[in-house]
Amino acid sequence: MIVSFAKNFIFLKTRKTGGTTVEIALTPSCGPADILAPITFEDELLRLQDGKPAARNFVSDRQLEADIAAAVHARREDEFYRLKRLAGRQGAFRNHMTASEIRERVPRRVWDSAFKFTVERHPYEKVVSRAYWDSRKAAESDIGELIDRAIADLDDGRAVYTIDGAVAVDRILRLEALEDEMKALAGRLGLSLPVTLPKAKGSFRADRRPAREILSERQRAAIFERQKQTFELMGYEP
Repeated sequence: MIVSFAKNFIFLKTRKTGGTTVEIALTPSCGPADILAPITFEDELLRLQDGKPAARNFVSDRQLEADIAAAVHARREDEFYRLKRLAGRQGAFRNHMTASEIRERVPRRVWDSAFKFTVERHPYEKVVSRAYWDSRKAAESDIGELIDRAIADLDDGRAVYTIDGAVAVDRILRLEALEDEMKALAGRLGLSLPVTLPKAKGSFRADRRPAREILSERQRAAIFERQKQTFELMGYEP
């Protein structure tokens, strides 16, 4: 999640949609007063700027924020997560905050004037991505079981970028065309993007086939039932 006063944009981050890749790509365009919520330890290492941690202005306790940055710089993963949890208890800006939560936390003029955007992804792909992400630490070797669990736990990304059921962002980027979408966005907002978008969290999926080929008919039907509004909103084929 990023609130950029320098470039007048707000990026709302949904789950398993390439949001971390977008955050890392956007970071160099952000100013010193912008709000960049901390992401995972591994990904904070990826977005180090000139050797310095990028997350900033996310908690009012500046010493705590400095300690979190120091933990990243020193590669102290356990300390990073311990301090990050402490920041959360102090009301820090979080990675996956909803539109309504952000609107309550920033000046209304900032919310109203900023260009707000997020990323969506075909729900089939989102489920398979989640299952392989979970496979890092799961005892099960059967990816089918992990897919069933991912379906049962599947959250609605719309909850992040809607308020009272209405879309609250100006643009929803499609992960399927992210390179082109980001280039167009950069032109609109005057952003400096890397020549190639970083690949965050992309190495855990062993089966690179389209999700439609991995999922069973039963699983596809269950996903469609749970994510029908997303299919309709984005025009995705079930």
